[in-house]
Amino acid sequence: MANSSAVTVRHISKNHVTICAAEFYSVVLFNLADGNVEAIVAADDGSETIRLLIAGPGENQTMSIKTHDTGVVDIVYAETEK
Repeated sequence: MANSSAVTVRHISKNHVTICAAEFYSVVLFNLADGNVEAIVAADDGSETIRLLIAGPGENQTMSIKTHDTGVVDIVYAETEK
């Protein structure tokens, strides 16, 4: 069930990114030891897997991740006070 647009990644702004999987795909997130996050987008039937590396927060930043019931994942970076 290969789909040329299995996932859409959008930069809403400099500090806001969304990941949206197509129908019959799902997103699973893993926190990596180095502070980065890996998103795995997989076809429900197992026919395709896509790996996305999401940069962790930089110095003086925080990162929040919210997954909506619709399957959209919001990644928001925010500056912290120095």
